[in-house]
Amino acid sequence: MSTTRKTTNKNFSCIITHANNFNLIIHVSHSIDLTFDIIYLLISDYSGISSTNIFAKNSQSELKIPVEDLLRQSEYKIELYGLRNIVVNRHEYDTVVCFGERKFKVLAYENQIDVTIFLDADGDANLPGEFSSQGTLPTVIHRHLPNRYVVETECVYIEPLEFLVFIKHGNTLYVFNLYKRHLEYELPIDLPSATMAKCRVLATCRKSIEERKYFISKTTAYSKIIDFKTFLTKGDVYTLYHLALSFGTQIENSGLHPIRYLYRNKTEEYFTIIRLHTNGEMRPYLKNNGAE
Repeated sequence: MSTTRKTTNKNFSCIITHANNFNLIIHVSHSIDLTFDIIYLLISDYSGISSTNIFAKNSQSELKIPVEDLLRQSEYKIELYGLRNIVVNRHEYDTVVCFGERKFKVLAYENQIDVTIFLDADGDANLPGEFSSQGTLPTVIHRHLPNRYVVETECVYIEPLEFLVFIKHGNTLYVFNLYKRHLEYELPIDLPSATMAKCRVLATCRKSIEERKYFISKTTAYSKIIDFKTFLTKGDVYTLYHLALSFGTQIENSGLHPIRYLYRNKTEEYFTIIRLHTNGEMRPYLKNNGAE
């Protein structure tokens, strides 16, 4: 006789209080086996004008957090992440272990809205604000050889801001929290080589904080979602090199023939220049994006 295992859930509530006698009560439910240190709550206006970021300790059964940015008669999206804190050497960051989302609308006559969100550890966590593809914060990804990546914004602020950097590859999502005037940050993680990754950066302004309980910031600018491909590591190149060497030793008995001449498809003008100025030597030069 088959039996069905009963799943036990753990619940807690997050009460968002607005100055204008309005409460948003978020009931959060997840498997009791799921453990995480911090909840990250992003409340976004669908107009794309504003969003509120809340980080709170997960050790409390009920959180009461004052927020001033909820407007009446507006539609919002809640994205809620369960974060596990990681400390490696001098670096501290978080990984997302579970995710849930929900839409809601605030009507003019309502004083309270109850929203229930289930945190799922098996689903694919979104980058924050994926529904808003346009960015207002110029951001680039630099490669530092052999396999490090630097996230940099092109803006320098007068006062420090709280930069939230999100890096995603596959189903893994990392969160980095940095307090700076200008963001130039080398990622302390090892990304898999030759894979696609995504990045989004939020520049946020601190609003309020209660020690050991919660931290609130308001998004002032955000980057577009940046897609980038990781490069081969030094180990990958060595592997390919040794494969090429082993392949070369097998040519005599493989039925293959060695390549004795290489031809370069260049313009007639190019060959005229190297004959006149470099005695026919094809010297290396900086290529364009088309490798020309």
